Amino acid sequence: MIERIKVMVLKLSERWLSWLRKLKTTKVSLSVFISVVFLMILSFVIGVTYYLNDLDRLEVITTMYKPQSNDMKISGEMTVKYMKKLLRINKYNIFESFPLSSKYLDEIKINSSPMKLQTFGDFYATKSVCNDLKAEKDIYVSNEKHVTFDLSVFLRKLHSIQSYSELIKSAQKHFDPFLEEKTWNDLDSTSDSKILSGNGEEKKWLRFGGSSVWLPEYNIHYMVSRVLYSPSEIPNQSFASFLYIQIFDSNWNELPDGTTLEFPFEEVVPIDTSRIQGLFHGTRIERFLNFKKTSFPYVLPIPFDYELEPYSNRYYFGPEDPRVSIRRNSLGFIEPIIVFNMKTFNLTKRVMHLYLPFSDDLKILKKRKMKFAHIEKNWIPLMGNLSESQNTMKFVYSFEPLEVLECSIYSGFCSILQKSEKEDYNYFGDLRGGTQLIQLPIFSSQLIPDSLSSIFKLPENRKVYVGWARTHLNDCGCGDSMYRPNFILLIEDYTIVDKKYSYRISDISGYFDFNAEIVPWYPDETKGIVPGISGECSGRNVLTPNSIAYWEIESVTQNDKKYTKQDLKYNKFEGNRNSFQFVDRMGVTLSSGDRDVRIVHVKGLLDYILKLPSLFDTNVTSTSVDNVNLTNVQCAKLESEKYCRIYAIDHDAVIL
Repeated sequence: MIERIKVMVLKLSERWLSWLRKLKTTKVSLSVFISVVFLMILSFVIGVTYYLNDLDRLEVITTMYKPQSNDMKISGEMTVKYMKKLLRINKYNIFESFPLSSKYLDEIKINSSPMKLQTFGDFYATKSVCNDLKAEKDIYVSNEKHVTFDLSVFLRKLHSIQSYSELIKSAQKHFDPFLEEKTWNDLDSTSDSKILSGNGEEKKWLRFGGSSVWLPEYNIHYMVSRVLYSPSEIPNQSFASFLYIQIFDSNWNELPDGTTLEFPFEEVVPIDTSRIQGLFHGTRIERFLNFKKTSFPYVLPIPFDYELEPYSNRYYFGPEDPRVSIRRNSLGFIEPIIVFNMKTFNLTKRVMHLYLPFSDDLKILKKRKMKFAHIEKNWIPLMGNLSESQNTMKFVYSFEPLEVLECSIYSGFCSILQKSEKEDYNYFGDLRGGTQLIQLPIFSSQLIPDSLSSIFKLPENRKVYVGWARTHLNDCGCGDSMYRPNFILLIEDYTIVDKKYSYRISDISGYFDFNAEIVPWYPDETKGIVPGISGECSGRNVLTPNSIAYWEIESVTQNDKKYTKQDLKYNKFEGNRNSFQFVDRMGVTLSSGDRDVRIVHVKGLLDYILKLPSLFDTNVTSTSVDNVNLTNVQCAKLESEKYCRIYAIDHDAVIL
């Protein structure tokens, strides 16, 4: 930057000397001469100030995108072609599109015995006890389906990336020097069987944390999962993790290896800019619509640092805990957004990252004017309305206390929307992580007519987000720690006068396990490793929610008359809220024991939510709630502890 300032000063000096010589040879009065000199000095001061204020931003942008050439700019003819292609993609029939096929809906078994979902609201929370806050309703949950992957295909894809291949070879030699040498470089598409040698290597690769979204334009479920390499075969002793992309049809069958789709993406083009007759130079970024083909499945090419003998003797390199959401790009297309945490050596700590897979754009997420916490992880995306374009994304930074950020998708810089005072800057409560939070489909879906959504109109400038968080309890009765999902409802209120957002957890449940089978932390220890403690209660006891894969309204009933999705566009609705019943389906992806990926399908959740008083109540707003000491959160935690003790007794564990 100093060199650029020197060049600028020299250029200005040369021009001023030239102007002064001209003035000397021209007969002008002294006052005019002084005025000209004064204006020149003033322009210099203003120019330098403007330049210096803007220089850092310009240099950051230039470095951020590392453009190759201005020749990248797309011609007008190609732009028209791409726009026509995008229009065809966006023309899918929203009234016929559904995440599950009719065949799959017939095949999945919704349990005839409903599960009770019990939540604690925040209505006059500071004056109430848990029983006064409790609401309860039956919802229906399907049997779980395991969403699998082919390890040999994954390893072939992994070793096709040279840097990843060299990393794994080095790690294998380091951790097991007697392991038979693999011939990775000789592999081709027909030699998957060579990858697994029978030396127990397959047990060192674990896949879990599958997070998925429905892309109706392509009729696919788009899933990202974490695949880790653990020489000890224990999930929390991994050496490195990788992110794996798979796509599934509406029957939840993975599409064949080599399936290729064409996706839109943003072509980033740097445009040189000059100011004040070329004295100041910078770069402006423009974005253009483009298309590229992608073959599935594949490993995301995320660069990361690693070392074989770290000083701390702790590894955990590579991207972890991926969460995928979707947004409408300002160029008009829907694209996935993947967030994850990862160690970064130049920052000496674990921080959050944001990645756009269509555009291959990676950013570090950082709070403005604030230092990183000791560990940055478990940021929860708030998924916006897909009818509007988004250049920012909101995150729940912490549930206990409740803190919310808004981050630029393009720069990664985050502003604080709500912050709570806490004694320890690095403190995070037991309630943390989980799925993304999404808006109710009655307000966010394009297929719901205004005449229906207006009947359930929320208070002005209010949004409601729903998701499944998780609570981490230590020594609650079963194992070292227990993880289970908690239903959570987050309310956002916006005050126009103050231009300020405020948030509150209006409703939250205790542990809710979806009737899922729990995989022991040490699956080979069927009777446990400590007398009196069952295998299920050895180590950790884990069931984590990873994503809301979809949430759609299947039909609406009013006064015993049923309206399908196709019927909605032809009818105008009127009446009160209690006269409507919704049939909705929600897919939730789960992992147990950090060893698998499953999906369950929930039915009847929307009706329950729409009857909660917190949605429409204007007496309690987000600005009037103490977000540090939330009574309903404490009630949910007590209920979770009760669940843990009962689970321990049922599984022959010793309650200490």
